[in-house]
Amino acid sequence: MSNDKISARQICALTVLEIIGVDFVIIPQLAIGLAWRDGLTVIIIATLAAAAYSAFLINMAEKYQGADFFDCCRNAFGNFPSRLIVWGFIAKTVLFAGFCLRVFAESLTDIMEGDIPLFAVMAAMALCGLYAAYKGREVRGRLAEIFLLPLLAVIAFVLICGVSEGRADELLPVLEESGFNLSKAVIVVLFWFYPLEYILVSMPYIKDRTSLRKKTVSAVLISGVLCALVFTLTLIRFGAPQMRSLTFSVLEMMYSVSLPASFIERQEGLMMGIWTVGVFFTLSAALYNSGICAEESFGINSKAALVICTVVAVFAGLLPENGDRAYYYLVSTVTVMECIYLFVIPIVLFAASILEGRKNEGRNMD
Repeated sequence: MSNDKISARQICALTVLEIIGVDFVIIPQLAIGLAWRDGLTVIIIATLAAAAYSAFLINMAEKYQGADFFDCCRNAFGNFPSRLIVWGFIAKTVLFAGFCLRVFAESLTDIMEGDIPLFAVMAAMALCGLYAAYKGREVRGRLAEIFLLPLLAVIAFVLICGVSEGRADELLPVLEESGFNLSKAVIVVLFWFYPLEYILVSMPYIKDRTSLRKKTVSAVLISGVLCALVFTLTLIRFGAPQMRSLTFSVLEMMYSVSLPASFIERQEGLMMGIWTVGVFFTLSAALYNSGICAEESFGINSKAALVICTVVAVFAGLLPENGDRAYYYLVSTVTVMECIYLFVIPIVLFAASILEGRKNEGRNMD
């Protein structure tokens, strides 16, 4: 399962869909909650910072000759610490997948007619994600190439249709929040570019890495610009107080946009289709990466590893008592764990590679 190759172009498409999968709903909500109207500024700064940081991550991985993330950890820290890092990665990724499933199921059942059990929605989406994950990164990359442009086109169409009904004065005033609040908000939003880790895990299986840095930066910029546009439209349509009071303000905004000439009879079906496709790519990425780590760490069959991770994710998603709690756990998991996996460990690996390089230079001089 872990040996299939993928191109840099497919990595770019996958990264865009994995970032915007749930981020286009969650990042605007976090930004308005942490920085009020300055959330737009926060998203723009975080996107630029994430683009620069993505180039740093690729550079760091190249210092280890393109080894995957956990082989880099093994080289720098030794076997036992690297095992702990792998186990932590599996735990945080499976928990993320579970809480993401629960949030998706709660949002879906809220708008669908009839009494549909949460477990049924979660199980159905989990099976879709499991199937894509089992097919491997190459198939997921091809799916991303197929879905990327249509998904972006539909979101752009909704944004264009909705902008005429908004009030631009809702964007003002700007830069009213303190520097501390803005900095905190930027850091929190940065954590939601976590799919950059998946690129590090896939490094040995990327066929042509010469353009990887450029394509990764492009993927981050595309994703961040989309989140900024979605935030802007939601804010000018709802206003800051209403936007802040809604758990899924972006979805509510998309339901409320009037599409021209009865474009579709049940508009919420189109919007939930966008949300479903995004969650599908986010979920399949989480299951795939946790599965290959479990396979390699515990020496179990790849199919068994994926099934176990999927089952654990579904039951983890059922633990919160309601959707608000699941949303809180989802945000908390990313905020706490990505501080370690997206920032601390890569920076330490980079420092370790520099120290090792200096030691080698010293030995050569001797």
